[in-house]
Amino acid sequence: MNGNVSWTSKNLPIKVLLWEEFKTREEAVEREQYLKTGRGREWIKKEYDKGTLNRMVRQAGAWIDLDKTKIGYEISFNKYFYQHKPLRRIEEVSAEILALEQENEGLIMDILKR
Repeated sequence: MNGNVSWTSKNLPIKVLLWEEFKTREEAVEREQYLKTGRGREWIKKEYDKGTLNRMVRQAGAWIDLDKTKIGYEISFNKYFYQHKPLRRIEEVSAEILALEQENEGLIMDILKR
């Protein structure tokens, strides 16, 4: 992924989950539109959970001659499956660190007493 596509360059890093080849741009666009529907996303999630999408990527990489590749089509799966989790407040993080330090100190004392 070299970031030549405008969406990709703004949203790096990405991970290729699925690679499919089509004879025409129209076929690729039709498949992309399907994969962006509810049914398509369900299929992607099911295949991803089963671990079969990564196998498809490896198989695709075995027969692609990157020197001859001129046109590629990318589908953003991150925007459908990535769920942002907001950062925790600093007070929360500090309290957790202090609690862990106290727990570790107690464990160290137990070990040294033995």
